[in-house]
Amino acid sequence: RLITRLLTCTFEAALHVFVEMPKRVAFAWNTMISGHAQCGKIESCLTLFKEMLESEFEPDCFTFSSLMNASADSSNVVYGRMVHAVMVKNGWDSASEAKNSVLSFYAKVGCRDDAMRELESIEVMTQVSWNSVIDACMRIGETEKALEVFHL
Repeated sequence: RLITRLLTCTFEAALHVFVEMPKRVAFAWNTMISGHAQCGKIESCLTLFKEMLESEFEPDCFTFSSLMNASADSSNVVYGRMVHAVMVKNGWDSASEAKNSVLSFYAKVGCRDDAMRELESIEVMTQVSWNSVIDACMRIGETEKALEVFHL
C-alpha cells in the first residue's frame, strides 16, 4: 500500500521503494505497472512485466488490464499484440477478465477483425463482459450488433 500512496505523491519515491523491496509481492508489481501505465510510460510497463516474469511471479487479470490499457491509451498496437501473444502462449487468455481487456484493447485501437474474433471467443459472459462487448461493438461501428447484445 505504501507504493500506491507514494505514486500519488511522487513517482520517483514509489520507484525507489519498489526497487529497495527485499521481497516483492504481486500487488507491488501490479501497482508499479499500473502507475507506469497511468503516466503513459508503456515501455517501462513492458520492462517491468518482463522483470515480473523473470522473477517467477505470475501475472493476473490486473497485470494484463494495466498492460492492455497502456497499449490502447498510447495507440500502440504492436505492444498490445505482444502482450496478447504472451497471454495466449502461457494460457493466461482464457479468464473472462483477460478476454475483456483484450477485446477492449482491439476495439480502442480500431482493429475491427481482431475485436470481433475476441468478441466471438468469449464463452462465459459476466456483467463486465457484456459492457465490454457493447462498448467494443460501438467503437468498431457494429451498432446493430451492440443493440442485439444489449437486448439479449
